Amino acid sequence: MSCSRRPYGWPRWGDLAEKIKNQQRRLAERVMRANAQGMPRLDAVMYLSSALEAYRELEPEGQKQLLAEAGAVGQKGLSINNPEQSHHLQHYRGGATVSALQVVCILYVGVQLLLPGQDAGIDFAREYELAKGLANGTPPQVA
Repeated sequence: MSCSRRPYGWPRWGDLAEKIKNQQRRLAERVMRANAQGMPRLDAVMYLSSALEAYRELEPEGQKQLLAEAGAVGQKGLSINNPEQSHHLQHYRGGATVSALQVVCILYVGVQLLLPGQDAGIDFAREYELAKGLANGTPPQVA
């Protein structure tokens, strides 16, 4: 049997890879929540607040570019529980190196603002509400 063919009933490689990514994402979120002992992650609140401010500073096209850039970085895989992992985002604050958790927070805010109702892949609802309060209580206007 050729390696390019899959046995009957087995998922395609793309489907299998997506399932594995989803499981890894859920595990990372569980570890993150366990580390915070059920409390909101204050580091995430600060990163979300900063992301809200960053989106506020950008024109609508820049907001879309930032979201797309964060999404592209996220597609490569992010280790949100590893503060040593860093990524450079050209469209964030004029170009900045940020942690994996910061990338996820930037992505989360972008999804909330530009794609409301879409699943951001992680639940930062509590942290986001706190961050909006820090960012003067009003999310930035988006096109």
